[in-house]
Amino acid sequence: MNEAQIQAEIMLRVGSLHGVRLFRNSVGEGWVGRTIRHDGNRLLLENPRRVTFGWCPGSSDLLGYRSREVTPDMVGQTVAQLVAIEVKGPRGRPTIEQTRFLEVVRRHGAAAGLARSVDEALAALGLVQA
Repeated sequence: MNEAQIQAEIMLRVGSLHGVRLFRNSVGEGWVGRTIRHDGNRLLLENPRRVTFGWCPGSSDLLGYRSREVTPDMVGQTVAQLVAIEVKGPRGRPTIEQTRFLEVVRRHGAAAGLARSVDEALAALGLVQA
């Protein structure tokens, strides 16, 4: 399976679990403006403006939340815990920025990890062991 297929399977199977929601996080940049001419591979824009999208460079492919019940000594409320899953194909390797992002969000309480399969995604969320 390639990375796109793995990601689709993770979104379908993990995202359908009770209390878990996942969203695709595409990170990148592009340009917007009024199109003057579009010839195949060439695009001419009037008043071009650079736009960026996604959380930040290095942020995970799949972001979302996992519903968690706070213990009674913490008022007994249910809260959302950040979930971050960096999806890679069989030979894919995370960038330094992706590794740092996972480390930072984990350090601050998120359920986060690298996944090459649904089982690894579930393990990253603490739902099963890989």
